[in-house]
Amino acid sequence: MRYISTRGEAPPLSFVEAMLAGLARDGGLYVPDSCPVLAPERIAGMAGMPYSELALEILRPFVGNSIPEADLARMTSEAYGVFRHPAVAPLVQAGATVLREPDADISWHVLAAPEGNEFCAFTR
Repeated sequence: MRYISTRGEAPPLSFVEAMLAGLARDGGLYVPDSCPVLAPERIAGMAGMPYSELALEILRPFVGNSIPEADLARMTSEAYGVFRHPAVAPLVQAGATVLREPDADISWHVLAAPEGNEFCAFTR
């Protein structure tokens, strides 16, 4: 997978090149040139996985062969294995439903970040 600048004026880079570059030369952000598609069965199989293993599964298509599998597994384990909460970043409902739609309700949830600040997000 190649990574392209959001401003379109920088050359495409590999995963490692984009991570080391930070911002693109044209001031844009590097984003994947395509979005991997995960089959519903694969997504369903992720239920209940430890957070570090889930991160590995999600990152793998974006990293490709740029980082050896064992190294990427070690990095995700080291990055996410130190959190005090087993869910790493649990979502907590923060009050009543704020908007009702015919097919779903929208509620305020807070991303509980026990290792840092918290912020709000909409979820259904």
